[in-house]
Amino acid sequence: MDEDALINVIKDVVGATPGSHLGIGDDAAAVFVKGPTLIAHDVAVEDVHFRWRTHSPADVGHSVFAANLSDIAAMGGHPTAAVIGLAAPAEILSSTFIRSLYTGMHELAFPLGCAIIGGDISTARTTMIGVTIIGHMDPPDLAPITRSTARLGDVIAITGTVGGSLAGRTLLEHPEYERSAYAHDLIRRHLRPMARSVEGPRFARQGAHAMLDVSDGVLRDTARMAQASGVGIEIELSAIPISPGTAEIAQACGSLPDLFAATGGDDYELLIAGPPALFHIPECAATPIGRVIAGPPGLRVVRDGQIVEITHLGWDHLNTN
Repeated sequence: MDEDALINVIKDVVGATPGSHLGIGDDAAAVFVKGPTLIAHDVAVEDVHFRWRTHSPADVGHSVFAANLSDIAAMGGHPTAAVIGLAAPAEILSSTFIRSLYTGMHELAFPLGCAIIGGDISTARTTMIGVTIIGHMDPPDLAPITRSTARLGDVIAITGTVGGSLAGRTLLEHPEYERSAYAHDLIRRHLRPMARSVEGPRFARQGAHAMLDVSDGVLRDTARMAQASGVGIEIELSAIPISPGTAEIAQACGSLPDLFAATGGDDYELLIAGPPALFHIPECAATPIGRVIAGPPGLRVVRDGQIVEITHLGWDHLNTN
């Protein structure tokens, strides 16, 4: 298929652009928002972030789109529109491939009112998908929540559970491992992660002080919050909520379950710093796992109150070995 034909397939999948936005079909798109404009970008690279032997095109589209949605949610914002950059070997750029890839993205975007409004397609030796999502704050005068405003006395809490994506990836890469009743759910957490697009704005409206998403591991992302905020943060490993079935996978890998869960990436839960009362609000459910403490900026990790020396914090995009 030629480029115009593939673009027509994309237009068919994502549908008409809603509202006043100007979408696919011109040299540039136009987006109309009120208040601060949020912009997030992620790229997924074949054999770094995904492998065709374990992922379908829909899985890849879903996961890279979810990563961007999570970044918008972590700022307390709502997704408005997205543009997609795709480069892949010519032999896989078929109508079926494009339809599957964009369906994986559209199924996440549509319920949130996020329009896929454009992008670019090219051939390349390996597959790379770049997604840029534009977001907005609601109400428009609400300031975006950053990772740099945690305060002394804040509780550190996390939504949901962690470790499930790494456990699912481990099962995909090691089919010889015994599979429990949780195996399907763990694999799905890796292939089809879900962003906290509803919860993020709720925490922002209710007065969260600082927030970021857990994309590279609880410990690595907490360390980033501590450094950005200029505070000390203590994390209690025994308090971290671990995804069901993850402990068995960790033990099969020779790892301690709490460290396995705390250093796994791609969970896309929200890490929130805020006053203790915040986490007693019913719509702001999250598990307290630490606190902001006095002392030099940085991360301190304890297990049952005893300091734990950490040599591996989580995923490093420039060191994937």
